[in-house]
Amino acid sequence: MILHATTLHQHQSINEHFEFWDANKYASLKVLTDADTLRAELNTLKALLGLTNEDFLWFQDEERKYLHSLKQSPVSDHLSIHYVEILDEAAERQ
Repeated sequence: MILHATTLHQHQSINEHFEFWDANKYASLKVLTDADTLRAELNTLKALLGLTNEDFLWFQDEERKYLHSLKQSPVSDHLSIHYVEILDEAAERQ
């Protein structure tokens, strides 16, 4: 494609290619440096709060248990519904 373009368009195409390549390269480097920064911040917090990696696994397990418990309605709701059903049956009998 570049062979059939004018000299100006050839230079534009080559320039765009390398600008895109540089942008991708620097974006990848930014992700790596961001990951290093986050890792350093996490290590600082762990040291400050006296946490270990096992603590984070425990936190995750506790959160999973809590979220799983939210899937089921509380026992008090079941009892309230059952109570209302009994009241309805009693009202129908009278």
